[in-house]
Amino acid sequence: MNSTTQPQASRSSALIQTSIDTSKIAISRTLERKYDNSIARYIVSELLPHVHVKSLGLKRLIHVFSPGYQLKSACTLKRSILRMYVVLRNLVINYFAT
Repeated sequence: MNSTTQPQASRSSALIQTSIDTSKIAISRTLERKYDNSIARYIVSELLPHVHVKSLGLKRLIHVFSPGYQLKSACTLKRSILRMYVVLRNLVINYFAT
């Protein structure tokens, strides 16, 4: 009776799946830029302050959707939004200048 339960116990312990550490998953540079731009557009379109990226809720949401992505700092996001503003401002100026 013991001989039949012994292999099953070792077999069941062998079937235990270990969790995967998703924090170490790297994403491509292109995908990272796409995420950065999307987050900046979200912040601007929803009229949120640039420090919103520090919120725990947004960090958790991003981690669920893309565990390998690291949110940029509020300062970096602010610079990105300012660059977007300059590009769009120049486009509007050129549009009305013609």
